[in-house]
Amino acid sequence: LAMNRLQELLNRGLAEKTLVQEQAKLWAEGRWPMSPWPLEKFQVWFEPLLPRWRAGHSCLDVGCGSGRLYPILSRWKYVGADICQPLLAEFVLKHPEAEMQLLTSSRLPLKSGSFNLVVCYSVLHHISAEQCRLMLGEMGRVLKPKGSLLVSFIEDKWDGYEVRDGEVNWRGIAKEGFYHSLAEAGFGEFAESTIPERGEVEQVVVRAEKER
Repeated sequence: LAMNRLQELLNRGLAEKTLVQEQAKLWAEGRWPMSPWPLEKFQVWFEPLLPRWRAGHSCLDVGCGSGRLYPILSRWKYVGADICQPLLAEFVLKHPEAEMQLLTSSRLPLKSGSFNLVVCYSVLHHISAEQCRLMLGEMGRVLKPKGSLLVSFIEDKWDGYEVRDGEVNWRGIAKEGFYHSLAEAGFGEFAESTIPERGEVEQVVVRAEKER
């Protein structure tokens, strides 16, 4: 039913943003074929990849959804951002103390040089290659010099998604193009790891430092 709903939206010619919103809602509700691991299991893989926390440091969670990562990231001065208003509403109900931003475009409505850490988990392979490039640039813009980016994606030789024979085919991100976009956005000192997902899929997790 989840894939049928996405196909219906695509056939009606709705915007890419609406497709991503619909998939995010199904994923958060556990109705997507690769629903997330329980937080306790995920935390074992994810938390060691984070930079060392220092009092007063700030964190932006891009694609925060309903707050999956908030329990891990809340030690920072936290801001969550997402395009999906229903998921943010769910987040508010669970964590009314958290600060959140509703995104309406690829531009982040935040001041430059505002954050010590930006996290973007399992988002970029759901948008086009051009939007991915723009988002990496925006995440670099809002980071402080020497700030850290922790970003994950599903790797493949294609970028984004395609429509073929009337079917929606979600694609991963080509790693070579991804690292090129990171360098364009002012990042260096890359470190790479992986986190398993359900099924025969892994998230490539990259930690990068802002050089300028």
